[in-house]
Amino acid sequence: MIRKMTEADIPVLLAYGEHFWKQTPYVSTGMELDIEHIRGLLMVLKEDHYMRVYEIDGSIVGFLGIFIAPFLFNPTYSTATELFFFVHPDHRGTVGKELMAQAEQDLKDDADILAFGELRSSKDMTEYYTGLGYVHSETTFVKVI
Repeated sequence: MIRKMTEADIPVLLAYGEHFWKQTPYVSTGMELDIEHIRGLLMVLKEDHYMRVYEIDGSIVGFLGIFIAPFLFNPTYSTATELFFFVHPDHRGTVGKELMAQAEQDLKDDADILAFGELRSSKDMTEYYTGLGYVHSETTFVKVI
C-alpha cells in the first residue's frame, strides 16, 4: 500500500537512509551523513512537497521523496525532482514502479517534469528508467573539493 509519510515513519526511513548512504561514493570521501538534517528534510518534503512510503504487512519496504520547484529555464513550468527513492532489495521491481506510477498520477497537476537521479553505485537504473518512458537527460560529475 502506498500512503503519505507520517512522523512515526521517520525512524525507519532514517535507518534505510543510513544503509543507503553507506553504498554511495560519498562515504569514501569522508563526508558524513547528518541524520538530524535528513529528519528535517523529510518533514519539509512531507509538509510542502511530496513524500510517500510503500508498506507491506505493516512494514515500510520503500519510499519516494520529491522536491517541487520552478523549472530553472522557464518558471512557468515546474520540475518534480526525486531526492529520496529507496526500495528494500527484497522488494525491488514492482514496488519502485508502483511508487513512480503513483507519483506521476499524484503530481500531474503540480509538475510538468518529473526527474530521477542515478548514483553510480546503483545498478541498471538506466534500463529501469528508460523502460518506464523516461529519457536520459543529463549526467552529473561530482568532485569533493
